[in-house]
Amino acid sequence: VLHSVSENERTELFRAADIFVSVSPFESFGIVYLESWREGTPVIACNRGASSRLVEPFRDGLLVRDADAFELAGAILTLLRDPELRRRMGMRGRANVRERFDWERISGNYEAFFAEIINTE
Repeated sequence: VLHSVSENERTELFRAADIFVSVSPFESFGIVYLESWREGTPVIACNRGASSRLVEPFRDGLLVRDADAFELAGAILTLLRDPELRRRMGMRGRANVRERFDWERISGNYEAFFAEIINTE
């Protein structure tokens, strides 16, 4: 267990990993998945809550049922045994972060939203 990990250390950990696994059924958004994808690392997440709407199975990661250790083990083995699948999922995750979660894009969406509100009043 690591505590107080700096941004640089976190980046290096995601970069060094073959797979990132976080199967918490209570993840409120899933920024850790974005951080993992930003470094080209595929993810395994819980098929519940926000992560189930963020992760696209077999495109950028895998989803497993909450508290299903056998399914989780199978998902881990699937990715560990297939380097090409890991590479494709990691690259797709990286593209997803750039397309949907880039700060310039997000701020532009907010600006457009507020401009629309101001113009309709």
